[in-house]
Amino acid sequence: MDPLSALSIATGIVTFIDFGAKLVTLYIEIQKFDDGRTAALSALESESRELSGYSLHAQTNIAALKARYPRQAEALTRLTAHRRGFSELQLAQVHPSTGQLPHRTAVR
Repeated sequence: MDPLSALSIATGIVTFIDFGAKLVTLYIEIQKFDDGRTAALSALESESRELSGYSLHAQTNIAALKARYPRQAEALTRLTAHRRGFSELQLAQVHPSTGQLPHRTAVR
């Protein structure tokens, strides 16, 4: 066997072992949680809920500003549209079809 073929085979074996190790690590991480989600997915869901709360708070503040400054209603209406667009974009990033985080059953 020539050296180039041996190197190619060794590279394939190392790549296969690395991939297997990553799968085992991910499986162990998923097993740690009852709902079968990784820590990153749970953190994303939590941050998404937090951003939604901020968005609702901003909506309330904009409504109060409209009442207080009627001459600026047009600008505040545009701001409301931007906020709404951001909220919709945020939901689409979480899950493109439903706006929800995908829920997986626990792996047992």
